[in-house]
Amino acid sequence: AVAINNMMYIFGGARKDKTYLSETWKLSVSGAEFKYRSHVKMVGMMTEALTMPLHVNTEALIQGGLLQPGCGDMQFLQEDGVAMPYWIDPLPGCGNEDTIVWVRVSTLHMPFYMYHGAPRVAVEQADPSSIFDKYEDFEGPVFASEGGNWKLDSSCTNLQFQEGSQEAFFTSNMTKLTGHAALKADTMQSTGGSISWAVGDTLDYESGYVLKAYLYDGGCDGAHWISPMFDECTELDNGKSNSPVKNALGINTCSVVSKYVQAYPWSSTHVNRSAGWHSLSFYSTREELVLAVDDVEVDHIPTKRSAIDNVLLHAGHDAQNTAEAPAYWDSIFVTKYSSDASLMLEDAIESVSYSSETTWTQVHTTGPPARQGHSAVVVDECFYIYGGERSAYEYSDIWKFNTTSEEWSFVSPLEDKAKPRHDHSAVYFEGAMYVYGGRNPQPLGDFWKYDIETASWSAMPTSAGMAARFGHTAVVVNGYMMVYGGYVAQHGLTDELWSFCLSSNSWTLVGPRMSNFDELGATPYVADIADAILFPAEIPSARFAHVAVASGAGMFVYGGAGGSTMREALDDCWFFDASAKEWVPVFPETGSARYDAAAALLMDTEFNTPFMVVYGGHGEANFLADTQLFFAGYLGDGSHMDD
Repeated sequence: AVAINNMMYIFGGARKDKTYLSETWKLSVSGAEFKYRSHVKMVGMMTEALTMPLHVNTEALIQGGLLQPGCGDMQFLQEDGVAMPYWIDPLPGCGNEDTIVWVRVSTLHMPFYMYHGAPRVAVEQADPSSIFDKYEDFEGPVFASEGGNWKLDSSCTNLQFQEGSQEAFFTSNMTKLTGHAALKADTMQSTGGSISWAVGDTLDYESGYVLKAYLYDGGCDGAHWISPMFDECTELDNGKSNSPVKNALGINTCSVVSKYVQAYPWSSTHVNRSAGWHSLSFYSTREELVLAVDDVEVDHIPTKRSAIDNVLLHAGHDAQNTAEAPAYWDSIFVTKYSSDASLMLEDAIESVSYSSETTWTQVHTTGPPARQGHSAVVVDECFYIYGGERSAYEYSDIWKFNTTSEEWSFVSPLEDKAKPRHDHSAVYFEGAMYVYGGRNPQPLGDFWKYDIETASWSAMPTSAGMAARFGHTAVVVNGYMMVYGGYVAQHGLTDELWSFCLSSNSWTLVGPRMSNFDELGATPYVADIADAILFPAEIPSARFAHVAVASGAGMFVYGGAGGSTMREALDDCWFFDASAKEWVPVFPETGSARYDAAAALLMDTEFNTPFMVVYGGHGEANFLADTQLFFAGYLGDGSHMDD
């Protein structure tokens, strides 16, 4: 991969099915960065798209600096990067140890994550009407005759529930939970009564539903309650009514003054009344009904269910009563529900770097034959690729891609002196491409310079102490080509770091060294102790197929394959300070182990800080197609850019 004009370009590669690619892609990174994510686990089995509640301890995340105080940097993404709409329940809301987030899960069996920790982001929550089957926010007319959802309801009209008046129900902005207005139910000026909203006429809730509403309790006398279905009541001899299932929740101070009640008949719950907003919920399936106040279960009826047809709101005791206090209702919603599936946020928090506006775009143009294991170097507004392999065929050709015209062209050198190869390294410095090592199919130890202007190859000096290798990396830092790691012939993986001075054409083993003296002129590459890593020192483990990018006065090295099997995917990130001759562990663990990835260095233009972009590769068990961003502001000499 290469970076030109703050865009990352990649070409070629191979898929898991061993298909070789000839595609050209470019990456544009903008927008703010999310620094953390947590896996959301699906418990049970979901058989259809649902809007489901997820409980999140946002209080702890905010206190730990992992989430904005207003939860504005919360975002849910599927594993394939598709955003999932969500809505934060206003009660108890953000900043609580049990914040409820309603997430729309549309794709079955697709893992997804909650991303957070982006100080400059303001993620817009979904309009609740887009994720719930039915939603009423009382922002417009109330009654159907005026374009609203509600009508006066005469269900169970008797001595206890007299037919009411429309004048008792109207919108008000005096007390509201969401939006700009709420429904005020006022029985002080007129008879209250019941109003209903037909929700079962267009939707089938036979398998289950959740009905949730928010009630403002002023703490005074009154009767204000909600029911998902109150049509099946039975009138009693005393002028009252009975219902086959207790499916009403709210306030009725004629029966119980200090606690919230359920009906019918009326009975007390264990939740004490208090002035303020409260939630009333009904979770119904084919087999059971669960009622909750402030998301605390108050009744579980395992053998009965409650159908839902007309959501009913009732206000007032028996008639107009100037001693009764009004109540307010806001944000009533109904949506499908299944007790067979639930969401759980796992405790583990993964450090990531995700930009909300990261965009991959394919460049549709005719280019080089498909291949993998090739190299790429930047020359002005173009990049050159060299070598590579396809089905054991080794390439030695050179191709040029112009990022302005977005066209490929074949480059014909005067003479093909360098052997075909792949898994080599290549860097660009002052008009020339320098190619070292690789394999064909055995490890190579030769070193070549390709002059861009003259289109000619010339052999470069090698070092007797430097064995042939492949899968290493090379970058240019302050006029030196730094070659790190790789697989060395008849040895295995190496942790060696070599430097080649591009002005004096001399090699130096930076470390680890067995000696710091030139033995009779045979080991000039260890002649100067000032060029060596001083031990004891912490250094990265041996590896190959890693990535490296130059930044500041050194280079970042990330991932690769290593371990006893030489195929263990590594997930650490190191910085080599070329001035101090010192390795610095940047991320001992990134949670994103991989090898054979592509990487480039881009800049955050808003804060002028660099970051390393890593794409794809092979993970612990499969091929990867994700894009990871890592802060790369370490400058060397113990200093850092401001993050």
